[in-house]
Amino acid sequence: MSDSEQNIRRLSVRELWEHEALQFTPWLAEHLNLLGQEIAMDLEVVGQERQVGQFSLDILAKQADSDPEVFVAIENQLEWTDHSHLGQLLTYAAGLGAQVVIWVAPGFRQEHAKTLHCLNDWTTDEMRFYGVRIEAVQTTAAPRPEPRYSKVVYPGGWREDETLRGPAENPEKLIYRDFFEPLVVNLIRAGFSDKQPRQIWNYRDRGFASAVTEGIWYMASLEGRNDAWVTLHIRTGDKDLTKRLFDALMRDRELIESAIAARPPSEWHWRRHNPYHYSSINIRRNGSITDSPEKQAEIRAWMLDLIRKFKEEFDPRVQGIMEALQD
Repeated sequence: MSDSEQNIRRLSVRELWEHEALQFTPWLAEHLNLLGQEIAMDLEVVGQERQVGQFSLDILAKQADSDPEVFVAIENQLEWTDHSHLGQLLTYAAGLGAQVVIWVAPGFRQEHAKTLHCLNDWTTDEMRFYGVRIEAVQTTAAPRPEPRYSKVVYPGGWREDETLRGPAENPEKLIYRDFFEPLVVNLIRAGFSDKQPRQIWNYRDRGFASAVTEGIWYMASLEGRNDAWVTLHIRTGDKDLTKRLFDALMRDRELIESAIAARPPSEWHWRRHNPYHYSSINIRRNGSITDSPEKQAEIRAWMLDLIRKFKEEFDPRVQGIMEALQD
């Protein structure tokens, strides 16, 4: 049945998954058969967050019943394709010896799709690169949003007319950039970190590195429909070390929460994230990019205050834990 017959309405993929790592990646791993149907492969999950040096691949899979084994590297995102994910994809494929590489995203920039297409031409027949678009659609037959895959790049061809030529930036990114810019400028001027701020998950957050040890980040983010967060993000590159750091901090939870004393009182969320290579300690309050300018200024001031308090409280604690572990 055609699109017009079905009255298809395309929605933002964030109607289905608000968070890439915590929601989309696990869903993709649990429903790998849907992706496999689109590219005519029978896929089995080997693991999520598979480590490659200090980085981690979203999903490592393999082709079922293949002898010898054919490994499949899957990198997913909830934004248009970008340079960083392209680099990650190639790093993971090389590091894990994957022969099939799949990039899942809601939209492919033409330059990135063409790169995957060229890689299919340049590499041996044993290597296969796919670009697969994920969409959220509503139809008259299924009024609730549902996911849908479609191949954009595949061995032997690509659908150039389904790639994106612009704008240079997603307009929504500019709105978040304007929100975070005053916060970033304030912290840079104060010498908060000797490294440039970066996005940890996506353009809805900003992370500032700790000087104490690699893999400790202080984050501010706007996620979900009404969630403002300040976070200690722990991702050392060593899963065991990350969990030991979190557990050591967790033992002093009451002292830490009392010392930081968020104002106004806010929700604490201590998340070990057992299956993953990261852990986090978070404070949450209501806050959205759709709030009034006055409300946004209040949220930024809250973030600025708490990020500083997090650094003052956690830096010496992390340093002490690291020294004790080394001893």
